[in-house]
Amino acid sequence: LGNRKFENSFIFSRKRIDANLDLNESNGELGNMVRSLVNDGLHRTDLEKSKKDVLNETILAHNLNYSNKHLYLGLTSFFGKYDINFMQSNELYKRYEFSEKQFLKTGFYMDYYFKNVNFFSELCLSDLSSTGYVAGVFVSVAKSLDFVMVNRYYPKSFLSFKTNVFS
Repeated sequence: LGNRKFENSFIFSRKRIDANLDLNESNGELGNMVRSLVNDGLHRTDLEKSKKDVLNETILAHNLNYSNKHLYLGLTSFFGKYDINFMQSNELYKRYEFSEKQFLKTGFYMDYYFKNVNFFSELCLSDLSSTGYVAGVFVSVAKSLDFVMVNRYYPKSFLSFKTNVFS
């Protein structure tokens, strides 16, 4: 849905995806927990086949974009839900990994062009509790010389699940 300056997009997806499951005890009950997602697409052996399509994933996303000659502004929301909880790990390097059944991310982005200068930024709120951002400037100084400066901040509690990080 859109007109000349605004574009409004919605996405809905429900599918089964590959995952590694572990049996876990929670509150005295045994149940499956997601240890990791599998994205290699291989289903050759019995072990690989046992990981196929074991997790239901539902995605709902919305993007509202405004654009004119030099300015692009947008607001994006992304909600994901799974039918099985992800495992919480006690390992230090996995302390801040996703360990729930659902998540919500909302972000605002901006892109402004003026002659040979491009300012860009994105601010994202993850599960209404943690904020990360990236901002920068790109300047074309000459035909064969560009200058780029980027500043980014992602706290430990920022949910990077289903995210591509720019650096």
